[in-house]
Amino acid sequence: MKKLTALSLAAFFAASAFVGCNSDYEPAQLTSTSVAVKSFSLSKDDSVLAYLDTVFFSINLEQGKIFNADSLPYGTDISKLVPKISFLETVSAANLIVKRADGTDTVYNYLTNSTDSIDFSNGPVKLTVVSPSGTASLDYEIIVNVHKLVSDSLMWAQTAYAKLPTTVPGSFNQHTVRAADGLYTLTVSGSSAAIAHAATPSGPWEIYTPALPAGADYKSLRAGNETLYILAGGKIFKSTDGGRTWSTTGVAATHLYGCYEDRAIGVNRSGSTYSIVEYPAASASKTFPEGMPVSGTSEPLTVKYPLASNPQIIMVGGTRADGTLCNSTWAFDGTSWAEISSTNLPAGLTGLSVVPFFSFTINTAYIATEHSVLLAFGGNDGKANSATTYISFDFGMTWNEGSSLIQLPDYIAPFSDAQAYVFDSELTPSRSLVWKTVGASRATTPVESWDCPYIYIFGGVDSKGNTSDKIWRGTLNRLTFKPIQ
Repeated sequence: MKKLTALSLAAFFAASAFVGCNSDYEPAQLTSTSVAVKSFSLSKDDSVLAYLDTVFFSINLEQGKIFNADSLPYGTDISKLVPKISFLETVSAANLIVKRADGTDTVYNYLTNSTDSIDFSNGPVKLTVVSPSGTASLDYEIIVNVHKLVSDSLMWAQTAYAKLPTTVPGSFNQHTVRAADGLYTLTVSGSSAAIAHAATPSGPWEIYTPALPAGADYKSLRAGNETLYILAGGKIFKSTDGGRTWSTTGVAATHLYGCYEDRAIGVNRSGSTYSIVEYPAASASKTFPEGMPVSGTSEPLTVKYPLASNPQIIMVGGTRADGTLCNSTWAFDGTSWAEISSTNLPAGLTGLSVVPFFSFTINTAYIATEHSVLLAFGGNDGKANSATTYISFDFGMTWNEGSSLIQLPDYIAPFSDAQAYVFDSELTPSRSLVWKTVGASRATTPVESWDCPYIYIFGGVDSKGNTSDKIWRGTLNRLTFKPIQ
């Protein structure tokens, strides 16, 4: 083996166990730099993929693996790609051994034919590098990863995740809320009622018969951290035992918006005058804002704005006092209400479902960046249920129609008055939709499991006024993939 010069020794200590065509080097344990790959990339070819030459490849010198951790888009043709390879030193041989579909191999001499296209579609391609003296060699496994699914598509199973938990026979109405200790699903039919409680949608569910106050409005059920609230006979009632028993607060209300922490917030109408009501009562009365909806609002969602000192609850849609439908976002910071949206929904809707979720943008190197977003779907425009999913990247201040990838599938009929919540489920390689080992990990302990957020939709009313008895579950395909380390 050749003696390392001062320059090559410096290059050796600069070389990384993971290096890339545009990455910084990190220390690695190699016996010689004479067989080290310095960079790997793909030649520009817009007929295959725009910005193909900017795709980032990691190089593991210790394990001899070269791979793109961020997979290329679904459907990318990788059967004719021209690799660009550089080495830390001049090498005497660099051969690419390509698998064929029929099981045979083809050998390409990269040093003499560096512009030959290579077929990466039949699995890893082997690169054998030989030192200048011919006394050292190293085999690399090159993998060009392509997503097996449309990664940023919101995926829903063809059949419902589960049925709503209830002991109420026949058809029923329902409303589901989320408290600090989990979910509460109220189902009612005539004089029959049941409440089901579980920490997560996967259960187990405890189902019991509540002693609801006379005339209780199931749609008004709301949850604080520790307390449930419901409207009955024009008054707010509360329960601190999961809805088993109820007592009146004495506060009059015609609609409950929701809860700020454990405080119920609603609206009361007296003749033609509307007022904000709270329980426990606020220290000062609050003037009812002009244009604020008085019914039909979405289930409130707690958000923390980057520059805000207090968390806020937001709601979207509803019906205003004059009967017009609201298409804007309203927020409450614990003290006052304000209309915060500048770009509203294209039409007013009642009974919307709004959830916090995630979206991804892909740069020209095909590296994904995660963004927190709000999704709004369902709802009724006064004539029909909406089939459109809307997205906001700024906490509900601007709304736009979501891409086709995140629209609800045709087999979920348009609905209104459903409730939607996000819960994490633990995934492992065996439970992931698409997972395989690619390259090698920077981590000392490989990822054995990860949390995948799922949207759960409870119930909903169809165009004929029938309540669905289903719970649907969906997530982005990308979130089911094993995290990159």
